[in-house]
Amino acid sequence: MRVGNQSQNWSRAVIDVGVGYQEDLARVQRVLREIAHDLWEDEEYKDVIIEEPEVTGVEMLAADSVTLRVMVKTAPLEQWGVARALRQRIKARFDHEGIEIPFAQRGDLAPRGQAGGRGGLRVGRFDRRGMMVA
Repeated sequence: MRVGNQSQNWSRAVIDVGVGYQEDLARVQRVLREIAHDLWEDEEYKDVIIEEPEVTGVEMLAADSVTLRVMVKTAPLEQWGVARALRQRIKARFDHEGIEIPFAQRGDLAPRGQAGGRGGLRVGRFDRRGMMVA
């Protein structure tokens, strides 16, 4: 009997992508498939990606997002570079398509004179610099 790692000849990049609840999930899955397929056909990755990538669908329903998963079978130890390239392409394409990648909401302690003049906790959405947005 021989015991070994069944994935010794390949690795897998697993990319979880969160999108807003208001997004059309069928459209998001179609866009993810297109992005993954384009990476699969890219000459730079032809010797790195072993099989056509798979969009498995909804993985999780979180408080502020719906998480979809993309899996890519790669040559050994290539999964991290492939995952970074795929994430970059997803971000660029989602920006172009207007698909929201939500980020967590947080509360901010307001100084006295703000938040109705009493100070206290303001709850809302904040941009990436930490500034409250309307």
